[in-house]
Amino acid sequence: MRSTPAPEGLTFEVTSTAEEITVRLAGKFDLASAMVFQHDIVPLLSRGQPRAVIDLSGLTFLDSTGLFNLVKAWQELQDRGIALRLVRGSEVVNRMLKLSGLETEFE
Repeated sequence: MRSTPAPEGLTFEVTSTAEEITVRLAGKFDLASAMVFQHDIVPLLSRGQPRAVIDLSGLTFLDSTGLFNLVKAWQELQDRGIALRLVRGSEVVNRMLKLSGLETEFE
């Protein structure tokens, strides 16, 4: 398990097995933290495990930039044959997923 803070307010913790990698996000996932997600987290999700999990339960905020980055990661992982599952988060995060129509799009 590895926990990594980002100066932008998004932190993440990684756990993995041979079959699955899980990244638990915490803090704010917004414009300020999008680069951390794209440069540090997405490459971890495509290390070779057939399944990836993004756990949103630790997020306190999610905006449209965060949603865009989740969709982009989902598409990239699908292209590599990696199944992505989201673990839902707080009411605020779940409401953003519902309003965007994405709550049922992820495995």
